[in-house]
Amino acid sequence: MRRTLTSGRRHITENLGVIVAIAAVFIALWSAKIQRDALQLDQRPYLKVTFERIKAEEVADKNPQTTVMQLYPSGWEGYDAYATLEVTGRTTAFNVDVRGSCVATHFLDQRDTDNGLTWRRWPFLFNEKQLLHCHVQHDLPKGNLPFNVPFNLTVKYDDIFGHHHLTTFCEIIITGHGEGTPSTSASGTVECDGFRFQMN
Repeated sequence: MRRTLTSGRRHITENLGVIVAIAAVFIALWSAKIQRDALQLDQRPYLKVTFERIKAEEVADKNPQTTVMQLYPSGWEGYDAYATLEVTGRTTAFNVDVRGSCVATHFLDQRDTDNGLTWRRWPFLFNEKQLLHCHVQHDLPKGNLPFNVPFNLTVKYDDIFGHHHLTTFCEIIITGHGEGTPSTSASGTVECDGFRFQMN
């Protein structure tokens, strides 16, 4: 028993240098990974979406004989909503891909209504702002906007390290304060019900 214990101790002592060297390698690799992750987190780009404005769009050709005026007898063919996409950080965002819509809920079941913005892709953005445009084509009596317009977006992009990122945005554009109030511009926005913000 004592001989076995002594032999075991001698074996550990003889290989202690190897054990320490292996442990040092693992510690060095772990430290390098932590430093690399911290560097990438510090250097990566971030995307922020901000609502800008909404406005009604009047038909350019008011000739009653045109098909456009037959579709939109009020002379207003829909609305345009705008959001700003801003890139911050120390490096470029690549393959910026935006998908979403800005269609008022009660327009969804009506004919001749498109889905607004479906997608837009940039090759890259670098520390700048770009205006994102969403058009919904629908007849608007007297040019009055819908009272509540949900504007939702999912933005995907890559960083220079090859990592994929995602940012989500959803706000209800409020255009009026009551049933009798003409709604011609935004009076404010609120976050969509049940919306879960993501930024990774």
